[in-house]
Amino acid sequence: MAWAPSLIALIHVVALAAVIFVVGYHWRGRARRHRVERVLFQELVSLRRQAVEMAAEIERRHRAGEGFDLAFFNLWRLSPPLLYPAMGAALAVLPGGTLDRIGYFHAQLADARARLSNARTAGGFEPTPYRMLSCLVRAISHVDPWYEGVGRTLGNVEPWEPDLAGASALLGSFEDAAQEPLVLAYYWADCAEGHPAADDAPAA
Repeated sequence: MAWAPSLIALIHVVALAAVIFVVGYHWRGRARRHRVERVLFQELVSLRRQAVEMAAEIERRHRAGEGFDLAFFNLWRLSPPLLYPAMGAALAVLPGGTLDRIGYFHAQLADARARLSNARTAGGFEPTPYRMLSCLVRAISHVDPWYEGVGRTLGNVEPWEPDLAGASALLGSFEDAAQEPLVLAYYWADCAEGHPAADDAPAA
């Protein structure tokens, strides 16, 4: 069959073209993902730094018995994100695990901003800063695996920051003293919407 070599050559050409297309598509997808991550990372660096500094200051003030006066609320802020909500559909290029870490971080800080505003109106965190610290520490802890990985890639990780061990220990002491509802009660609000039992439970 004289046409056989030509057919084989055509198959090789088509296969090579398919491989080139797949590799190019994959490369463009990775490039888009890295661009989105780089933008989100640059904003998250400063927001995370605010959260770390505030958690450390809340822990220091509480242990020192300094309280939370107007000077504290005038000085310490948690800025809202600007780039994250503006990314819109571009976030779809990120893997699910990355979206979870970044989304959870921003959700917890949104809760923390609301609690900070309420505490300013009330003149302090009542009865303790447990729930505020819980939001801050959980936000930082959840996003850190992604933050550290992208930071190493970009060569841009904070060289020094306050240690959160004291804030985490203070959370534990609040729970042991039973002064506040356990943090488990706040996990439910984060996960109940997607929990099968919440949607499929039979009516009483």
